[in-house]
Amino acid sequence: MFEFRTLKDTSVSLLIKCFNEAFSDYSLPVNLSEEQFCAFLKADRVDLALSFGAFFKGEPIGFMLNYSGIYHNEKIVFDAGTGIIPAFRGQGVFSRLLAAAEGEILKNGIRKYCLEVLQDNDRAIKIYQGQGFAITRRFLVLKSYEELNVLPDPSVRFTDVISFGTDRLEKCGLLNASYEHSMWIIREGDENYSVAYIEKGDAITACCVYSRHRCYVMQLGYTDIDDLRKLIVCLVSQCGNILIKNLDEDYVEVSDMLKATVFKVVAKQYEMTKELSFDR
Repeated sequence: MFEFRTLKDTSVSLLIKCFNEAFSDYSLPVNLSEEQFCAFLKADRVDLALSFGAFFKGEPIGFMLNYSGIYHNEKIVFDAGTGIIPAFRGQGVFSRLLAAAEGEILKNGIRKYCLEVLQDNDRAIKIYQGQGFAITRRFLVLKSYEELNVLPDPSVRFTDVISFGTDRLEKCGLLNASYEHSMWIIREGDENYSVAYIEKGDAITACCVYSRHRCYVMQLGYTDIDDLRKLIVCLVSQCGNILIKNLDEDYVEVSDMLKATVFKVVAKQYEMTKELSFDR
């Protein structure tokens, strides 16, 4: 009845149709054009050879879009997006799709599968837990909610990642970033990112890596929380709306500082991880 296989030979037009239909009944329905969908695949580094689809009569009715990379010094696969067309839900499609994907992941010598899910999505969380995923981290998503007009702070400097150097970044007291903000991702696309930082003597006391195109924060680092606050205020004043996605809830000092300036928590996410083995 159903067929499960990789998406490497599936046409983009069929994938877009399935993708849009799978998210058509969400609170914020999705309707991507071909250009937008291809941009999403590229931005999220989706590997269609590691991604799987469920097919009915030759057409995709479900998908798991995956990519691989290094996280905490270990190679993993990350789920960039999973969806099932509404008419085919509740028929065991997801569990069989996941089993097919896990088999291919194991063949590639990878033993860990990660994903992120909104903390209020109880249905999805229960499904993932039923398939062996466990909550491993808790994240906040914060967004600046008002503009700031402050005079430039001469202590805050701006440059690009290439000029600053990723090796130097790693010595700046960086917070433990989520997988999507890992250093290897910054290195791969270093031409797309900028750095704001405060330097005192030979030490960087605060830094922020962000996308130069949309002021999307990738990483934060500091040894002085007051300097990090100065840097954030300056960045908001210069860029306007800023999104800080996936700040670990354990960084209470940082989240309290952000909320005391012009940021609000707009969402909360779980990181969920499954250890894979051939015995399962």
